[in-house]
Amino acid sequence: MVVVSSCLAPFACSAERVIVPEDDPDTATRTLRDGSVAPDGAKPEADARVVSDAALDAAAPDASDGATLRDARADAAVVGVTISEVFAADILSRRFVEIAGPASTPLGELKLRIADGAGVVLKTVDVANTPSDVMPARGTWVTGGLAGTSVDHGLLVSAWDLPSDNGTVQLVRVNGAGTTVIDVVGYGAAAALLTSTPTTSREGSAAITPGTKSLLRKPPQVDTGSNAADFCVGPSSPNAANVCDL
Repeated sequence: MVVVSSCLAPFACSAERVIVPEDDPDTATRTLRDGSVAPDGAKPEADARVVSDAALDAAAPDASDGATLRDARADAAVVGVTISEVFAADILSRRFVEIAGPASTPLGELKLRIADGAGVVLKTVDVANTPSDVMPARGTWVTGGLAGTSVDHGLLVSAWDLPSDNGTVQLVRVNGAGTTVIDVVGYGAAAALLTSTPTTSREGSAAITPGTKSLLRKPPQVDTGSNAADFCVGPSSPNAANVCDL
């Protein structure tokens, strides 16, 4: 096993994600990319990735599976937010989905749509606990079963589902303007399309089935528009750095 990087997201650099108990700004610290330590209340650097309208218009969906790329212009409030880890192994009450994004990003309108390998949506759950929740300074947020570790929004098994072998996780924003896909990860034999809108089931080719480990977005939050290229398999790491297996 090799530590590829501990970079958090396109808006911040390496060694950014750590577990921060209680998110106490007076006591929590985090490691900056220059090796120094700062209070966890400090905000990460601004997102340096700028996507032009022309570039977005030029990006075409994968014609083989009907998947569409998310449109950052439609959701400026959540630009830079991605699905960073899917842990579908172990018992259902310990499975989780982690998202990553800039500190203070509003989470109240975000939801996860969980679908099986046939494209049937099994559950739609709130990412946040309350409408006023925002992304912590550490830049990650975990939604999943109550029995999991480092879970920010814990759910009862009756309200939660996450297929272990083949499935899709959509991160969507729901408000008066409708439902917009912010990010999507298909893994294993994911369906070409979901059976209900929005139907996007993956970006490019689906990622592999993670087995007993986690499906991890490759550091530093690689996002090329292909789940197969962007995700690796490694140890479960809720609210901590992603470490890919060799």
